[in-house]
Amino acid sequence: MTPDQIESWVKAVMNLGSPLFTILGCIVVGYFFRAMPKFNNDWLWCVCGATGAIIFPVMAYAHRSLFAKDESLAEWIVRTVIMGLILGMGSWAFHDKILSRVEDKIPYLKDFVAMIDRAGDKPPTQPKPPTP
Repeated sequence: MTPDQIESWVKAVMNLGSPLFTILGCIVVGYFFRAMPKFNNDWLWCVCGATGAIIFPVMAYAHRSLFAKDESLAEWIVRTVIMGLILGMGSWAFHDKILSRVEDKIPYLKDFVAMIDRAGDKPPTQPKPPTP
């Protein structure tokens, strides 16, 4: 890939808008945690929810979107954090129910997931030598 192609991809992702960027970010962070050998994948829903609750308010503020004229800052923060939590949980559910079923049918995603699963495998433990 050339630097111009990378720049165009970054601009395209940044122009997705706060909700889509949040969902995409949660899925990427979920794959990151899935690759960690010591992380229990049963907790991915919490990670995705917390990630959404962080990413969405930041992106909404950066885009200056979702501001209501008669709303205080505290109301805006609470509303965007809750919306981010919902988007994060939705991204986890989307991955769990839909994306995980088709990820081995998409060529590049299949290879990527196989690489992550190999990285997340726990190394085999060596048996202790017998003591005399």
